[in-house]
Amino acid sequence: MKTIHSALLVAILVFSANIVISQRRGAGVTDVDGNFYKTIKVKKTEWMAENLRTTHYSNGDVIALKNEVGFYTWFEISDAKGVCPNGWRVPSNKDWDELADYFGGGDVAAIDLKDNWDKSWMVSYQEATNYSGFSAHPNGYVNENGMLNNKGKYAYWWSSEAAEEDTAWGREIGFNQDILYKGHASKKDGLSVRCVK
Repeated sequence: MKTIHSALLVAILVFSANIVISQRRGAGVTDVDGNFYKTIKVKKTEWMAENLRTTHYSNGDVIALKNEVGFYTWFEISDAKGVCPNGWRVPSNKDWDELADYFGGGDVAAIDLKDNWDKSWMVSYQEATNYSGFSAHPNGYVNENGMLNNKGKYAYWWSSEAAEEDTAWGREIGFNQDILYKGHASKKDGLSVRCVK
């Protein structure tokens, strides 16, 4: 009997989470290459629920990618031609802070942002709920020498704001962390991008 009650409770929680995610679901967006991205709405901001994977700027010019597709240097994402689809932009620190605040604050937001349905996180992370629909996966980053680092362990995204002359702000989620961490990286590193509108 206890097993039936536990199974029923789990089913109700999953059903409830799916309703919340479906209410948060945005219209989606297509980039200049024809890639379609799922989106979510958080307050008045619509976020891509997938990492950007375009090879062209929004004006059609080819992005001279120094890294593999899906990893962009800060110079590429800050180019006036725009990596995001028309009407979309790279999120600012304020956008990232609002996202974190909406999901309980930077110290715990990663729980609701991580998606582990495909077991892509190197270590099974029990508290990865993806309650947000953001679907964070641990793609790692590409350093300025072209080496892929921390795949399966960490997810990294750019902010539109420079930190210092050689660094820019971004966000990070680790496999063993509940934190949506604010830090900075070399502008020559290749990080993922989530666009906002």
